[in-house]
Amino acid sequence: MTAVSATRFRAELYKYLNEVITTGQSVEVVLRGRKVRIVPVDAPTRLAAMEPRADYIVGDPDDLVRPTFDETAWRKAANKTFAKRRSR
Repeated sequence: MTAVSATRFRAELYKYLNEVITTGQSVEVVLRGRKVRIVPVDAPTRLAAMEPRADYIVGDPDDLVRPTFDETAWRKAANKTFAKRRSR
C-alpha cells in the first residue's frame, strides 16, 4: 500500500489511479492528518498480476514431466524399507 499526501495525489492523480487499477494495491491519501484509502472494486487476481517470464525454466521443460529416476532401483529400496517395518 502506498501512502501519499493530498497535494502529491492531486498532482499525480492518474498515475496513482493507474497503479491501483493495474496492481490491485490500494493508495492512502493523507489530508490534514486524516487518511482516505483508494481501493479497486475488482482487484486483479494474483495470477493475472504476475509478469510472464520465459527464463524461469533452465534446461529441458520435458524433464519436469518425464520421470528421470530408475524405477527398478526405487522399488527395491521401497521393498527393503517395507520389509524392515514388517519385521519389527
